[in-house]
Amino acid sequence: MIKDAHDKVIHKPRASALNLHAMFDGMRPVAVTPALSNEEAMDCVKFLGKCGEHMVGIVCFDGETAWERHTADDELLFVVDGAVELTCLLDGKSERMTAQTGDLIRVPAGIWHAQKTTGPVRIIFFTVAEGSERQVSKP
Repeated sequence: MIKDAHDKVIHKPRASALNLHAMFDGMRPVAVTPALSNEEAMDCVKFLGKCGEHMVGIVCFDGETAWERHTADDELLFVVDGAVELTCLLDGKSERMTAQTGDLIRVPAGIWHAQKTTGPVRIIFFTVAEGSERQVSKP
């Protein structure tokens, strides 16, 4: 699903600026659960472009995501507004951290992770399309 969206992004040959506040204003937070289908989960995502092999996009959601990992490269998440609890599985143990407005999170390649909010959150993400996996249950 991410790979399909990655292939649809149009490359612009010159520098451009995007008003992220305006882009977010047109988005309503989607109530997410781990059982949400890939297609339904994409309702809270807006793809902005590519940076090398990374997809750049914004997401606006409230709830708990499925587990995912990106085996090809690290993922960056910048919290524009709100707060998110990120759970990462490291050496068979769950490690949790909370990121708030203005925080930048780096999720290393290959690490299973899930996100949970207590209210709407707006995030900019940089992630690779290749090697992305998603599953409902904890790996």
